[in-house]
Amino acid sequence: IGASTSGSILAPSSTRIESCSASSTGGGLFAAAGGSVAFNGTITACSAAVGGGGAASGSSALIELVSATVVSCSAGGHGGGLYADSGASISVAAATNISACSAGLGGGGVAQNGPGLVSLSHSLVTHCSSNGAGGGLWANASTEAGQRMELVSSTVTHSSAAVAGGGLAAASGLIVLGTDVVVAHCSAASGGCLAVAAAGGMLELRDNALVTNCSPTADGGGIAVLAAGAVLVTDSVAIETNTAGQDGGGLCAI
Repeated sequence: IGASTSGSILAPSSTRIESCSASSTGGGLFAAAGGSVAFNGTITACSAAVGGGGAASGSSALIELVSATVVSCSAGGHGGGLYADSGASISVAAATNISACSAGLGGGGVAQNGPGLVSLSHSLVTHCSSNGAGGGLWANASTEAGQRMELVSSTVTHSSAAVAGGGLAAASGLIVLGTDVVVAHCSAASGGCLAVAAAGGMLELRDNALVTNCSPTADGGGIAVLAAGAVLVTDSVAIETNTAGQDGGGLCAI
């Protein structure tokens, strides 16, 4: 499914996209520059050579997933499940489930590659993996106002990354873990749950966020800062029951 410039697509819950592929981005569905897609069906076993095995949003485009399922999708580059290009927006809400997705580089479940807004609310990312950073989610975006990846009342669990941030990784740009976000049972080489993986990356944890039961083989059981970035922790955040193979069971700045 593809929405071209200024076009829009509304797909109901009965829609199923299965075993589709793209030689570039958006194996299951793609919103081109200025286009929009509202989807609450199922995307299964789709793939893309570059990004967004399940779905991809192009510059100035919008994809909205509501009570949708994205499962067993893969990308050779970033965003095995979902991929937002520079200037794009993706909204994931209302019990959307992203599971068993994988990426060759970053963001097994969801990847943001450039300024824009990616938001997850009341949703689940689980059993996703990447061969780079961010087994669940990966952001290489911006720290400017309104441009970020933000999670609210969502869970990232049982995900893994070969390099850093089994749950989430900030390469460049801001990831906000807001109200009642849980990152748990994830693993990586460093930063079992979360990682600042490159210069300019920022993580902000607030409003009862929980980082728990993560285990890297090296440093930063809960959170690892691997480059010139920052982690801001406020408002009743819990980082507990994490185990590092080397240094910093809870947090580690390298």
